[in-house]
Amino acid sequence: MARKTTKTKKDTARHKPSKTRAEAAGQKRYIQIEEPSVHEIYQKHVSRKPTDGFAIAAFVCGLLGFLIPFLNVAAIVLGIIAIHNIHKHKRRKGHGLAVIGMLLGLASLLLVLIADVASVAGFLLFG
Repeated sequence: MARKTTKTKKDTARHKPSKTRAEAAGQKRYIQIEEPSVHEIYQKHVSRKPTDGFAIAAFVCGLLGFLIPFLNVAAIVLGIIAIHNIHKHKRRKGHGLAVIGMLLGLASLLLVLIADVASVAGFLLFG
């Protein structure tokens, strides 16, 4: 048969934390909570991976490729180099920039080729 244990007033009083002098005098005890600074919050949310420079260059060349014809080829080449570097070094980001730069370079290259074909065709047809 299991013995039933009962707690006496002495046992329960022993487990209660004792009051501090401030609490005994009727004053409330406050706990100081340090809030993180804005810089600490920002650092938690900012990625520490550096963006690949070739990816940025591919994106810029892809945008400018519509204005300056030879930059569309540079955008495609820089995009390929950037994707290779990003896959080689896992600590870099910018895959999206590289892909978009390549696509913009390809689109501007196609527009230039279509314009060239149209101008040649117009010259041959209309003299």
